[in-house]
Amino acid sequence: MAQILGPTTSIPDEEYLESRMVVTFLMSGLDSMCKELSKSKAEVVCIAVFARNVFVVGSERGKAFVNSREDFKTDFMEYCVTEEDRPPELQRITPPVNRQTLDAEELEALRKSVVEFFCFSYGGYFKFF
Repeated sequence: MAQILGPTTSIPDEEYLESRMVVTFLMSGLDSMCKELSKSKAEVVCIAVFARNVFVVGSERGKAFVNSREDFKTDFMEYCVTEEDRPPELQRITPPVNRQTLDAEELEALRKSVVEFFCFSYGGYFKFF
């Protein structure tokens, strides 16, 4: 079964409990798949974060690797926290990206690159609109 790491929250919300049950059920399914993969000599690990809880499933070596790396688990949990959940001083302020800034020359060069790569990969010349 999945190893659950991290603090458990005490939210008595029915929706939370239902979601947690679904996550636990799905992680159990992943654990079964990981065990089957490990029979084929594959090393695998799956990490999930739900409500500040970290679920770890996988082959023995995979789980051992993740469990030996507290920094890895912490970084992954921090990465999964949405911007809105972070304190204001830790939220990144990113300027909006204007996708209309590509001029026609750049756009044509990109289009040609894609066509050339496609032709190189799949052989032949294909005419694209």
